[in-house]
Amino acid sequence: MGCQTVLSELEQCEELHQQHLAQVDELRAQLRDAEDLAESSGNKEAEAKLRAEELRRHEAEWEEFCHAAPAKLERCQCRLVDVCAQRSGFAKQRQEVSMEVDRAERRSKELKESLREVHAALASADAVGKELDALKPVINSELIMTDAEVLQLKQLASRLAPAKPARLRRRSGAEEDIRESESSSAREACNEGAPKWDDAAEQDFHQDLHFRALRKLRDERERCWLEEERWLKETLQRTEDNLLKLREQCSHADSQERLMQSEEEELKKEKAGLSDPEVHHKRLADAKEASAYACAKHEELHTAWAEAAGARAMIQEQLKQAEDEASEVLGPQLQAAQARATVNEEATKKVRQELQARFQELEKRAREFLQEWRSLEKKEQSLVLRQDRVDNSLRSEADGRQGLRMEVHQLIEQLHLLDRQLVQPEAKFP
Repeated sequence: MGCQTVLSELEQCEELHQQHLAQVDELRAQLRDAEDLAESSGNKEAEAKLRAEELRRHEAEWEEFCHAAPAKLERCQCRLVDVCAQRSGFAKQRQEVSMEVDRAERRSKELKESLREVHAALASADAVGKELDALKPVINSELIMTDAEVLQLKQLASRLAPAKPARLRRRSGAEEDIRESESSSAREACNEGAPKWDDAAEQDFHQDLHFRALRKLRDERERCWLEEERWLKETLQRTEDNLLKLREQCSHADSQERLMQSEEEELKKEKAGLSDPEVHHKRLADAKEASAYACAKHEELHTAWAEAAGARAMIQEQLKQAEDEASEVLGPQLQAAQARATVNEEATKKVRQELQARFQELEKRAREFLQEWRSLEKKEQSLVLRQDRVDNSLRSEADGRQGLRMEVHQLIEQLHLLDRQLVQPEAKFP
């Protein structure tokens, strides 16, 4: 009964302690909810505060904007005039550079065509030189020629065409118009450093139609064409470099024109925005209204945050009281009940140990009795087996005796039969 009383008292103390713990957990949950609410209210209050400050700054900016709008409009108009002038200047520069690029591209094309002409003329001169080398051993004299040889020389001379480069030959009407449109300084710059062509060798050949004159004409043409090729390559390289620079200038002028055009559009928009004071005052009124509404909302959220903070403080106080009560009142009672339960448990443990020792002794004795019974059972089984063997031996002996009796009876009958057989002959012979 004492053990049950202690256990019952311990259960009551533990149940009461669990109830207080549940109450403390509930208060902690309420505290967490209150902290979450206070934190949420604080965040909303901070956001509302930032929003109110931002709207106040926006209101101040609009006030400043309304005061400074006339000056800004004037500066915007001045800047717009400058940007328009700069854009027009860049557009004019782009057009001029584009024309220079077109002229440079035409010039480059002409120089490349002239180079192809030079290469063809040099190939013809080289072929004519080889034929002259082949013809030299065949003719009788280099100065006195036959009619057939003169005709052959004229044919070779005709293959040295063209006699002059394209820049010195008669131009077509369209090319002449293009050249006339160019300034004299540009034409001089294009032909600067060009080699001089002399007709003396050709005139000598036409006056004296002989082998040496044609050789001299071919050599002079080859020298002039080589000079023309060198000059054309140098001029083409300068033209290509100049064309690259002109393209870069055109690209730069075009990008600057687009930049000025974009800035011009932005300035026009800004001018349109600065040109209507009624819209500015309306936006200022809207900003003031939004700022006032944000301030009122901030005050409302600040009040809600203060209420949430007060509720949190009250729940913290209740939680502290519950924890103090649990630690000051229920703690000693539970400890005393646990101490009594510990003493009772130690006594019960001692009794349990004694009973366990007795049970072990009884188990040992039962194990010994079981072992003795098993040895007796083995002996009994051995006796049973021996008895079975004896019974089998006795049955075998009885069966043997029975057989022996039957054999003895058979022998006796045979002896009787023999006796009767012996008695009968004696009766026949007395």
